[in-house]
Amino acid sequence: MTPIKQMEKLAAELERQLREDQLQEGDDWFLVSSTWWTNVLGASPSDDTDDDADDSDDAVPRRNSDLRVQNAPLLELELSSRKREVAVLKPMLVEDRDYRLVSQKVWNQLSDRFSFDWEISRPVITRGPAKNRIVEVNPVIFEVLGWRTGLEGPVELIDTEQKPLILTASEKCSLKELQLKIWKVAAESQLSEMFPDVTEENLMDAVQVCYRMDEESSWTPLRDAVVKEERPTNGFTSSNDPDILVESTTVGELQLEQRDYKPGKEKLHHLLVEGRFLAPQEAGSRDWRHGKFYSEIQAEAWRFRLQKDQLIDALDTDNKWYESRVVDLAETQVKVHYRGWTAKWDEWVNRTSTRSLRCTQRSGIGAISS
Repeated sequence: MTPIKQMEKLAAELERQLREDQLQEGDDWFLVSSTWWTNVLGASPSDDTDDDADDSDDAVPRRNSDLRVQNAPLLELELSSRKREVAVLKPMLVEDRDYRLVSQKVWNQLSDRFSFDWEISRPVITRGPAKNRIVEVNPVIFEVLGWRTGLEGPVELIDTEQKPLILTASEKCSLKELQLKIWKVAAESQLSEMFPDVTEENLMDAVQVCYRMDEESSWTPLRDAVVKEERPTNGFTSSNDPDILVESTTVGELQLEQRDYKPGKEKLHHLLVEGRFLAPQEAGSRDWRHGKFYSEIQAEAWRFRLQKDQLIDALDTDNKWYESRVVDLAETQVKVHYRGWTAKWDEWVNRTSTRSLRCTQRSGIGAISS
């Protein structure tokens, strides 16, 4: 049997195997370039086929570099990493037209016989009330940023290949697993240089991981990703324990916008690994930022940009919220005038006190009186 006939036989066997293989939750399936599949396995039979030729598998060359599976055309190569097994797809790819989905058994045969340039594995997950099984071709793509004392804002982290630190995560990946992915690559990226004093013992106190809905949103710690109210999870109720929430909440529950149709870095969501701000020793506890994470500093910075006559919401001594006006300012305090009260009840409130909020943070409060 000629090599062409043998290739046709192999293609038929692989197609038969694919018809037999079923999607099972938790399994991995693999993307194979349709162009490669057609060029190598879809060749037309030759008129001078010799059916009496050698019928052994050796008739098909093994690991011929000209025949190896070529998946690179499917990928955003500047964002992908063989070393970290991160494969970021180009946008707008269509099954059959651009790629074939093959089972583990079929991929094993292809990789053994032909070798490959890139392995693109994707998990089988279930969706919807009917638990329909699908291959999650487009997982969520995260770029990991970092922040520590001395930086004005979060910075891009680079791995050992001098590429952005990119992670892929299934929508079924728990936030705890997501954090573990970050710690796993920490030693192979700038994270280890950014936080040289962080150990396994102080990890959870020294740094934390945040996400944001989009580039205009504020950073939210993963442990605060779900509103802390009782909700059923796997047969039990997670109430106000943030550690349980991180363990049970999944990436899909973050409700991030779909971005797989966008090119390059536009498809990336972001995670922030942030340390605590350490004020100079002479400033000590006088610096309100000391000991706080970047996300906390960003969330509280408005308090130190307040101006006279600006409106805020303030909690009075009777434990009632009032729309209030800033009437005076000091380094660590603001003086507020409560709506409907005389100036006699104006009060100094610490800038970082939970008794004051931006007006946009509360609703249903009446207009301020003059």
